[in-house]
Amino acid sequence: MDSATVIAAWWGAVVATLAFLWEIFQWFKSGPRIQVRAKANMEPVNLPGLEKNEKYIFVEVTNVGDRATTLTHFCACIFKDCIKRLVNKPEKNLVLLNNSGFGPPIPFFLDSGQRWTGGILQNQFDEKLISDGKVYASIFHTASSKPVLSKVT
Repeated sequence: MDSATVIAAWWGAVVATLAFLWEIFQWFKSGPRIQVRAKANMEPVNLPGLEKNEKYIFVEVTNVGDRATTLTHFCACIFKDCIKRLVNKPEKNLVLLNNSGFGPPIPFFLDSGQRWTGGILQNQFDEKLISDGKVYASIFHTASSKPVLSKVT
């Protein structure tokens, strides 16, 4: 065989393999990707319907993926320790109702690039649990059977 033919064959094999790997990477990366942030000790200023002297946990959900999803549940999980968090075995699961005036109710259609905000009264949780980092906000959506968790900070 001619050496130019061998080089061309190897070049084609390498380029085809890289293109195949790139398609696999794109397939795994496509779809809705949800980012959740939860902040404690938030006090409302000029928000109608919210108590001024109360503290709230504010939750922001952003879809940074390339497809839409629907937020179905707004929950909280309390983990006893970091090992339980790693194996996703919460001590307590709580379903939360977002009727505090922070944002639109759930279920909520979340398109690509869109964000949803919600919140709950903080007095439902022990201060020590929040300061120890044991409380997590969890958002369920239609594109996944597992929730997206965010530590309440």
